[in-house]
Amino acid sequence: MAVLRKEPAVPYVLPSTQRAVQARTRRYRRLLTGGDAGASRTPSSRPLTPLRAARLALLAVAGAVAALSHVGSAENVAKSLDVTDLLVDATNLVGKKVTVNGCSFESVIIIPGVTSVICHSSSNTQIPLHIDTTSMERESLRRALKTCTGPARPNCSGSVTGTVSSGTLSPILGHATIEWAQ
Repeated sequence: MAVLRKEPAVPYVLPSTQRAVQARTRRYRRLLTGGDAGASRTPSSRPLTPLRAARLALLAVAGAVAALSHVGSAENVAKSLDVTDLLVDATNLVGKKVTVNGCSFESVIIIPGVTSVICHSSSNTQIPLHIDTTSMERESLRRALKTCTGPARPNCSGSVTGTVSSGTLSPILGHATIEWAQ
């Protein structure tokens, strides 16, 4: 019995697409090498001159700036507000870094190993803001668990800065750091 071998399919590339890719490659080579003289050679075969090194460094910096441009944008700058305002504007603040002022902190140990830190509004303790303890700054979590457990919570007020995410019932503040009141 003869076994037929099936050759792997070779993808077909349109000639116009192939020409466009070749033209783009030539442009990049010209940009890296500084002209048409080295267009037939690969960029790595030319010696690294100070001018070429400066061009490569400039390209690297431009790429880094483009990749990190969102870090300094106005959307990611911390906005300062209170618990009530955060709960009202939560849908518009998801993914943004905020500072919540006027918090009265409470830590709750649900079961051993599972904890929760809640920021209550100083004016209305019925309004809770949950803080994600898995991503919370270590020292803030340590102090909250040490001093803010139980009915009497002295020295458990301040502000918290973190990134807003949507929770099941209310927003959650992740990657949080607590600034304790003096």
